[in-house]
Amino acid sequence: MNEERARRLGAFLKARREELGYSARYVARAVEVRDSTIMRLERGAYGAPAPDKLARIADVLDLDLADVFAIAEYAVPSRFPAFPHYLKLRYPALSEQAIDELREHLERLVEPARAGELTGATQ
Repeated sequence: MNEERARRLGAFLKARREELGYSARYVARAVEVRDSTIMRLERGAYGAPAPDKLARIADVLDLDLADVFAIAEYAVPSRFPAFPHYLKLRYPALSEQAIDELREHLERLVEPARAGELTGATQ
């Protein structure tokens, strides 16, 4: 990541932290890093912050990890996880039954679009 990207990432994280009303110290404690790590990251002083730290920061700041990785120019998966896996990760309190019901509902919603893709129809 070049210096400009590092500063852009730092500004993005700082703006979100301030929007939430969190101090750098609070984020550092939640992420289990030194306060100086957060402050240096926000200033753009890290050319290649550790992905695991960025993931923990994104979690604390309630940011989409794909957005954070994209700004940092880290590889972002080109595919999403399967819907049931996503739901289990994002909403751990959901029951298996609820996940099955949501999957079935999504399949019913997507079916017409999928059929259009197969036939080449446009909407």
